[in-house]
Amino acid sequence: MTQKQSASPWVRQHQPKSAADVFGQDKAIAGLRSFITGFKPNKKKAVLAYGPAGCGKTCSVYAIAADLGLEVLELNASDFRDEKSINSVVGNAARQMSLFSRGKVILVDELDGVSGSKDRGGVAALTRLISESAFPIVMTANDPWDKRFSSLRKKAVMIEFAPLSYSCLQQCLQSICEKERIGFDEQALRGLARHSAGDVRGAINDLQLLSQLSRRLTLSELNELSERSVEEGMSSALIKVFKPTDPAIAISAFDNVSEQPDRWFLWVDENVAREYTRPEDLARAYDAISRADVFFGRIKRWQYWRFLVYINALLTAGVAVAKDERYKTPPEYRETKRLLKLWMANMRYKKRERIAQKIAERTHDSASRAIKDTIPYLKNIFRKSPEEAGRIAEELELDSEEIEWLTR
Repeated sequence: MTQKQSASPWVRQHQPKSAADVFGQDKAIAGLRSFITGFKPNKKKAVLAYGPAGCGKTCSVYAIAADLGLEVLELNASDFRDEKSINSVVGNAARQMSLFSRGKVILVDELDGVSGSKDRGGVAALTRLISESAFPIVMTANDPWDKRFSSLRKKAVMIEFAPLSYSCLQQCLQSICEKERIGFDEQALRGLARHSAGDVRGAINDLQLLSQLSRRLTLSELNELSERSVEEGMSSALIKVFKPTDPAIAISAFDNVSEQPDRWFLWVDENVAREYTRPEDLARAYDAISRADVFFGRIKRWQYWRFLVYINALLTAGVAVAKDERYKTPPEYRETKRLLKLWMANMRYKKRERIAQKIAERTHDSASRAIKDTIPYLKNIFRKSPEEAGRIAEELELDSEEIEWLTR
C-alpha cells in the first residue's frame, strides 16, 4: 500500500460501492430501492431515512444510486436552514434535470440541522418542495420524531435504519482489515465492535487510528482507546473551570462529559457561588454565564448550533478568568436541585391537565377553558364542601391524587 493510500480516510476509501456491500441493513435497503425505482407512481415523493449516527443511512443512498446509474445531489440541511435558502438550493435541484440528462436522487442530509421556527420557515419550505419535486428526495435524520418534522413525516415514507449489531459490525471491520492487510486479534476486533455501539463510521475511524502504523490491532491498543474515552464526571470538569486562572486549561472542561449543554448551565450556576466568595469575582462569573445563556437562547430560536462554541468558551474560560486568584477551598460540588423542582412542578401541572380533560369531556368544552373557568370553582368546593366534592369526584371519575390536588 502506498503512503498516499494509507493517509486516505478509510471511511471514504471503503465506502460501499454497491448496495450489496452495505452491512446489516437489508430491510432498509430494500425499502429505499423500492421507493426510488417506483418513484413516479408514488403518492409520496420523499423518504425520511432515520436511525442513529453512523448506521449507514447516507452511504446506502449512494450505493443504491450507483446500482441504478443515478446521480446523487447531496445537500446538507445544516448549511441552509431558512425558507429563502431552501427554496433556492433544494428548489432548483428538485426542478432541474441532472448532468447529461441522467436521473438523480436529491439527498437532504442531517435533517436535524434544519430550523423549524415559524419565522424562518425551513421545514415548511421543504414540505412544499417535496410535493413539487420531479425527482425522489431522500432525507436523513437521527431523530425523526421531533415535533418540528410532523409535516414532513406526513409527506414522506418512513424507513428505519436499525443500529448494527456488534457481530455485523465485526464482519465489516474484519473485511477492512483483510483489504488493508491488517493483522488482528479476534478478541480485540470483537471488543472494538462492541465499543463502537453500532456506529460504523466511528468504528472504522478507530480501527484506522489504532492499526495504521503498527499494521496490527491488539488488545493493548484497544485498552488505550478505552482509557482515552472514559468520561470524566462533572465534578472533575468543574475543577477545571473553577480552580485554574488559565483559560487554556478551562476551555476543555466539558469535552469529555456526557451531560448536555443545558445541564452545564445548571451545574455551573449551582456551584459558582459556593466557589467564588468575593463579590466582584462572582459578578464577573455571572456576567459570563448570562452571556452564555443569551447564545443558548439564540440556538433554541434559530437552531444555529455554531453558537455552541461561544457557550462553551463563556462557561469555561469565561468563568475561570472571572476571579483574580485561585481559591484554595476544597472542591465540593453538588448537582442542582432545580431539575427535581421542575419535575415536581410538571407533575402538578399534569394532574391539573388530567382533571381539565375529564371536565372537558363531560361539559363539551375545551381543556384550556376548564383550567381557566372551572377548576378554580372546583378547588373552592373541594375545600369547603366535602359532601358536594364527593359527588363531583364520582361524576368526573377522579382518582385519589386528583382529589388531593383539588383540596390543597
